[in-house]
Amino acid sequence: MYQTILVPTDFSEPAELAWKHAVELAKVHGSKLVLVYVVEPLLSHYGVVGLIPGVKEMEEEHDTQSRLKLKALIAETREGGMEVACHVLKGKPWQVVVDEAKKVGADLVVMGTHGRTGIGHESIGSTAERVVQHAPCPVMVVRPNGD
Repeated sequence: MYQTILVPTDFSEPAELAWKHAVELAKVHGSKLVLVYVVEPLLSHYGVVGLIPGVKEMEEEHDTQSRLKLKALIAETREGGMEVACHVLKGKPWQVVVDEAKKVGADLVVMGTHGRTGIGHESIGSTAERVVQHAPCPVMVVRPNGD
């Protein structure tokens, strides 16, 4: 039923839980997993280059640490005999996830959500909600335990 399952990650608890769900689904269906990590430039959060010293170095360190986490996650999953691809992409997370789901022909997107509501939801926006609205395939949204 699910040949390709796309799983975006930001290394948060909800994303880790979504990954575990996706791995279990992939085992049952013999699916290929596509792990997507979206790099959102720090400059988009902090403003113009030069106003905050060391932003470039912060971005490079963040990139290095993220790639190490991805490498470990992929290695662990492949040891279990699963087929995993990993894509590190830049842009707005929801848009990148939707575009990548189309590109890889995903049959399912499995992603975590923090489950924010009210002002937190409005000011930050909901990546999961936007993916659900625009994805070319079904989306499974996984909330953290206890919510």
